Amino acid sequence: MILIRIDPYSRSPIYEQVIHRISELIMVGDLKNGDKLPSVRTLARDLGVNPNTVQKAYAELERRRIIYTVSGKGNFVGERDVVSRQVSDRLLESLREAAVAARNNAIPYQTVATLVERVYDETDGEGKDE
Repeated sequence: MILIRIDPYSRSPIYEQVIHRISELIMVGDLKNGDKLPSVRTLARDLGVNPNTVQKAYAELERRRIIYTVSGKGNFVGERDVVSRQVSDRLLESLREAAVAARNNAIPYQTVATLVERVYDETDGEGKDE
């Protein structure tokens, strides 16, 4: 059983929360390539949501190649590398949007660069040179 919690007060739609949480579980290694996901009905029941919501999340996850479906058998976790690329792309796009907002609000480049460097230093430089 996978642990997915839905925040009913979030601005993010429930299906997006499901997508995010499954992706996160794959990234941290709690879900591995080939692991079987709960059926749409089971997950919908566990979350207390409409099965169409879970089906929409699974369909989007499959479209992104994060999961795959085997007819008559269910949904399974795909390759971690695909998820990693998807997450990286999404995070870099968010960072780009933040940089544009900073520029548009006259926040100096050096202030933004210093903040990014400080964040990376807080993690002991992990990933700084990548």
